[in-house]
Amino acid sequence: IGFADDPDNPSAQRLRDVQPGDYVIMHTKASIGGVGRVVRPYYEVDRAQAEGVAADYWRRIDVEWLVGQHSYDDLLPGAKQLQTVVTLDEDVFWRLAAKYADDPRFEEVLNPPEDWRERAGLARSGAWIFQANPQKWPGWADMLQRTPPFDETWTASRRRADMHVGDAVLLWKSGDQAGVYGVAKIIREPFEPEDGDESDFDSEWKVLLSVERLLDAPLLRDELRQDPVLQDMEIIRQPAATNFRLSTPEYERLKQLLGTPAPTLESTARDCCCNPAFIEDIVQQLKRKHQVIFYGPPGTGKTYVAGKVAEYLAGADPDRCKLIQFHPSYTYEDFMEGIKPEARECGDGRWEVSYPVRPGSFMRFCEQAAEDPEGTWVFIIDEINRGQIAKIFGELMYLLEYRGQEIELAYTKTEGDTQAPERFGIPPNVLIIGTMNTADRSIALVDFALRRRFTFIPFYPDDGDHVQGMLARWLDENVPEMAWVARLVDDLNERLTGRVGRDFLIGHSYFMHEDLSEETVRETWRFQIEPLLREYFVGQQSRLDGYRLDELIAGAKGIEQPEGDAGPDDADVVAEESGDDEQ
Repeated sequence: IGFADDPDNPSAQRLRDVQPGDYVIMHTKASIGGVGRVVRPYYEVDRAQAEGVAADYWRRIDVEWLVGQHSYDDLLPGAKQLQTVVTLDEDVFWRLAAKYADDPRFEEVLNPPEDWRERAGLARSGAWIFQANPQKWPGWADMLQRTPPFDETWTASRRRADMHVGDAVLLWKSGDQAGVYGVAKIIREPFEPEDGDESDFDSEWKVLLSVERLLDAPLLRDELRQDPVLQDMEIIRQPAATNFRLSTPEYERLKQLLGTPAPTLESTARDCCCNPAFIEDIVQQLKRKHQVIFYGPPGTGKTYVAGKVAEYLAGADPDRCKLIQFHPSYTYEDFMEGIKPEARECGDGRWEVSYPVRPGSFMRFCEQAAEDPEGTWVFIIDEINRGQIAKIFGELMYLLEYRGQEIELAYTKTEGDTQAPERFGIPPNVLIIGTMNTADRSIALVDFALRRRFTFIPFYPDDGDHVQGMLARWLDENVPEMAWVARLVDDLNERLTGRVGRDFLIGHSYFMHEDLSEETVRETWRFQIEPLLREYFVGQQSRLDGYRLDELIAGAKGIEQPEGDAGPDDADVVAEESGDDEQ
C-alpha cells in the first residue's frame, strides 16, 4: 500500500501487524481477486530507488496467492470494501477461501486447519448436486425414462477429491424448468476414463452413480429460491458448473422437501445387505402363510431385517408397523385383552377402583388394521420364544391357523342374555413376523402347534446363499479397507460349527460399526466374542487356544504365521488328552 503523505494511516498500521502465516484476501473492484498466506512480514521499498508501481505502493508484505475472481456475496459489507486493509473474522476468511478449494495448490498454499470446512460452513454432509445440461447431453431425457435402480456415469469436473463412495447425489437439470429430478448415490470413487471409452468428454474425470429414485414432480429452482435455507445454494448463486457440494443444513432441508420414498424390494435388499431373492422369499411366505419366524444365533440381523421388510410391506408408514418383545413376564392380558384396574376420583376426596376389560397390544393393532383394509399392517414379535407362547396367544392359536374366522375371547363381555357375544378375528391385512434367538432357547423346544402355524426362515452365519454374505456386502459399502473382517468371521464360525453347533455361531452385527478398524475389532473380541467363547467352552480352557485373535486376523489378511503355533486341531488333541468331554 502507499499513503506516502499519511504515515499514521490506520490501514498502514494494520499492515505492520500482519505476520507470516496470516491469511489475506485480495480485494479488486468489489470482488475477490485471490486468497493467500503471508510469507514475509511488513517491509518498505526504498522509494528513491523504486520506479513505477513500486514507488507508489512502497509499504509491503509478501503473499503466496491463489488467484481467481469470485463474489463476496454478503460476507463483506460495502463500507469495509472502501478501506485498504481490513481485519476479517477467521470464519469469514474460510467461507471466502472455500471458493478456491478446487485449486490443486489449495492445501499447499494455505495449509488449512483440519476444521476449515466447519468454519466455512461446509461441514461434510456427504451430499452433492450434480448438474446436467440436456443440450450437451441428449441422454438426459432417456435417463428419466429408465426404472431405478440403475448405474449412470457422471462428469466429476471439480471437487472430486471430496467425493466418496456412499455420498448422496441430487440430479439437477439446467435450463428451462431447472431443478432436482432424481436421487442417486456414489458407488465408485472418481476415476479417469480409460482409452477407448465411448462417451462424451472422455478426457474428463468421471464418477459412477447408482440412480435410486426419479421424482414424479421435480423440485424446481424457482421454488427453491423462495426457501430461506436453500436460496443461497451455490447452484442458484453461481450455476455455471457440474458438481456442487451441499452443506448439512441444505441437504437436510432438501431431504424434507423430497419426502421419504416408499421402499422397493431392491432398496430393502440393499439396506439388509442381502440378495433381493432373499427378501422376495420372505415376502412370498408372508403372503402365503401370513406369519413367519426368523430363527438363528444372535447378531444375524433377524430383528433388523424384520423391520426393513415391515417398512417395505407397509409402504414406509410407521403407523402400520409395530414391534413388541416377549419376555417371561409377558401375559395374555398384555397381548390380547384383560382386566386392567383403573382408579378415578368421585369427589369429596373419594376414589373408586374399577376393573374394565382393555385390549392388549395385538388387539389394538388389529382394530386399527381393520379400519384400513387396503393397507398392509405388520406386527413384529421380537424374541418370540422367550415368552410362554401358549399362555400369551390363547385363542389366537386357532385364529393363526384359520384366518378369516372369528371366535369369542376369554374376557369378552355380553350385555344381556339375548345379545350375541362380541367376537374377534385377525384382519386379513395383518402379517406377523417373529424372531427367535436359537442360542437363548433351542428351537427344538418350540411348541409343535406353533410350528404348524408359522413358516420358519433360518438366519445362520454359514448360510452362503443369504446371511453369510451380508457382512461382506456391508463392509464393501461402508469400510472396504476392512473386507478381511468377513473372512475372519467365516473362519471363526467354520471352527465353531463342529464344536458348539450352528445355533451358537457368531453373527455379523457384532462387527457392523461405522468406525470399524482393527482396534475396534480387537475391542469387540475382548469384550463380546471372547466372553462368549469362554461360556461355550466352560471347563475346557484348552480349547480356547484354537480361537486366538491374532491367528484369525493373520489368516483373514493372508499373512503367514510362524510354524509351531497350536491351531484348532492341536487344541482338540490337548483337550482329548486332558480328558475333557466333547461339547
